[in-house]
Amino acid sequence: MDENLQNEELHSSETECVSELSEAPEAEQQEEAAVPLHEQKVFGVSRFAFWGILFGYGGGLVLCGIIGMLAKIEIKNTLLFGFGGAAVGYFIGEYLTKTISAKHPEPEESGKDS
Repeated sequence: MDENLQNEELHSSETECVSELSEAPEAEQQEEAAVPLHEQKVFGVSRFAFWGILFGYGGGLVLCGIIGMLAKIEIKNTLLFGFGGAAVGYFIGEYLTKTISAKHPEPEESGKDS
């Protein structure tokens, strides 16, 4: 008898939890508008420029290794190649950001008074 009573209590508490979850507030159901990639910032630079820095630095290090293998010399200062690649990647990323933002201008708000 006690087991049946406990089972009924568990079942009723489970259904209450499920009904509470299904009745989410309206504020949570409304999704915020996603910010486009060209408008996002990472460490103060646009996301495309940040990716350009990362891939440029890696590409500079790979280029340093390839030059070292082809020339059969040991390159001791890999930072110059890495930073050079990062700079090129940054400028490419900023160019992409400007190009994309020119194609997709921000919508003007009609509620503002001039």
